[in-house]
Amino acid sequence: MGTDSELGMQLGFVLDIAVSDMFKIQPGLMYAQKAMTDGERTKEYFELPLLLFLKLSALRLNAGPYFGICLGSCSSRRIPYNFGLSTGVGLDIGRFYIGAFSNFDLYPLETLYGYLGLNVGVNW
Repeated sequence: MGTDSELGMQLGFVLDIAVSDMFKIQPGLMYAQKAMTDGERTKEYFELPLLLFLKLSALRLNAGPYFGICLGSCSSRRIPYNFGLSTGVGLDIGRFYIGAFSNFDLYPLETLYGYLGLNVGVNW
């Protein structure tokens, strides 16, 4: 894993499925840019996260797996899909949400990448 870093973006939608007042399941659909190191260009993925979500008053904690499909050109040595683990923490502020997340690709093994991000949203 390289130590260089680049900026990318992640956009998408999530659905909150309430199991109880405190616990939710949160499937989503994301477009994610993953900045590769060692001279490779940024890769683009559609990602499907399935997060478990715990809400404690205004505080949110979540974790779960995601599956990604590479868009466009993936070099022949790269497998065109990946999966990994996502974790996050955030706050509800009125109808708005602000948080931070960390994603770490677990497969394929030859290209393990981790990245951090910030997210904002509107609670409908």
